[in-house]
Amino acid sequence: MNIAQILDKIGVREINGNLNKSAEGISYDSRRIERGTMFFAVKGQHTDGHAFIEEAIKKGAHSVIYEDEIDVERFDGKDILLVRVDDVRRALAHISSTYYGDPSRELRLTGVTGTNGKTSTCYLIRSILSAYGKKSGMIGTIQYMVGDTVYSAYHTTPESPEFQMYLNKMLTEGCEYAVSEISSHALAQYRVDAAEFDVAVFTNLTRDHLDYHKDMDDYFNSKRRLFNELLKPGGISIVNADDEYGRLLIKDCLSKGSEIITYGMDERADARAVNIKRFANRLEFDISYGGAQFNIVSNLRGYVNIYNILAAFSASVALGIPYEAIIAGIFGLKSVRGRFEPVECGQSFSVIVDYAHTDDALHNVIDSMKKLCAGRIITVFGCGGNRDTGKRPIMGRIASTLSDFTIITSDNPRYEDPDEIIKQIMGGVEGSNYAALPDRKNAIKMAVNMAAPGDVVLIAGKGHENYQDIKGVRHPFDDKEVAEKFIMKRLKEGGQ
Repeated sequence: MNIAQILDKIGVREINGNLNKSAEGISYDSRRIERGTMFFAVKGQHTDGHAFIEEAIKKGAHSVIYEDEIDVERFDGKDILLVRVDDVRRALAHISSTYYGDPSRELRLTGVTGTNGKTSTCYLIRSILSAYGKKSGMIGTIQYMVGDTVYSAYHTTPESPEFQMYLNKMLTEGCEYAVSEISSHALAQYRVDAAEFDVAVFTNLTRDHLDYHKDMDDYFNSKRRLFNELLKPGGISIVNADDEYGRLLIKDCLSKGSEIITYGMDERADARAVNIKRFANRLEFDISYGGAQFNIVSNLRGYVNIYNILAAFSASVALGIPYEAIIAGIFGLKSVRGRFEPVECGQSFSVIVDYAHTDDALHNVIDSMKKLCAGRIITVFGCGGNRDTGKRPIMGRIASTLSDFTIITSDNPRYEDPDEIIKQIMGGVEGSNYAALPDRKNAIKMAVNMAAPGDVVLIAGKGHENYQDIKGVRHPFDDKEVAEKFIMKRLKEGGQ
């Protein structure tokens, strides 16, 4: 790839050196530099790539993309191309796309953004594509998939070189479609700029990531970039009409004259859930769309998944998938790891593991249980360290007022004191039906042992995660496995 080809896309301010260099690789990590690599001096939250320019050049980088002023004279005579740009991350996105052959131009790419529901919606869309007989790839919180090949996920949405690399893999492996969770961090940091989205889905927006975004408006403005800036001409927006921020986004789309499909319970929504039936172990309802009704049966549980199904249905309609395949694909998805996931060992009570780690998500998942459960609701949850502290008392209030009993415990404390986090959560707790157990294993044990037949135990906050992050070390810990262990022990000892 020759950088001269895309100078008009990367906001060039200054050039020093020979533009006719062909990059053998691209990297924003000086530790991964090999000879012929193009190095990007990205500013992170904890480190600044500008401090590693010299190290990158010593390791073989022959060109550097940077944005702050540097002493270019110290590199005279080293045959190094130095390109100063307005924003390194924007340049990285465009150069990454070009380096990997602009794969999104040949894929049907769907991006799903929002606070909650991204993962389940992506899995539903992928299941629908499978029912349609189409090979697809997926990028998201739990894992990245190229066809049936699975890769570990380190971010909900990876940095732009990895994002474009996976899209390129999908294309090379014969995928026609790609679906990706698009986080607010990714949008704020331009990780998916230069990708061309055919469909953009907005699930909802509630308080989250305010340790990163300065306020809710900043958070929303990051999300709306997917619809206002990155959706290709003729692309279709899918928006939750029941959500406050979704209604703002609908106004955006209508003002631009872009095509939109809205979904929700609201009578004005294009795709509506009606005739909802009450079952503890499945979902069954009709979707009213385009003057017709489509009967939906899903193995997923929880009222919140109705919205995810509506989002996936609408996105699939936008992709031109036949209704028969959509309905079959929805039914075909058995569960999503850590998303309202049942733990079933033959016990007389229900245990659900869910990723709910925001106040709105916790409210919705407990409310879902209240709609479907006749017994008590016992909630186990904590809050992650080094994240938004303002939501902690809010989540304490929600759990204690909606649950019959609440056990407050540790989540991923990171570099914070777990006892201090619990203390902040308890600042919002109401009533006396609660306990505080910092050891998460003991908290889960207590919940399992106190559950009576017909009760529901909710273990919230970590979902699919198989670790606890404590002072920079990830210790093995899986909520589902821990719950299974204590359920089996109870059954073995003669409990129900």
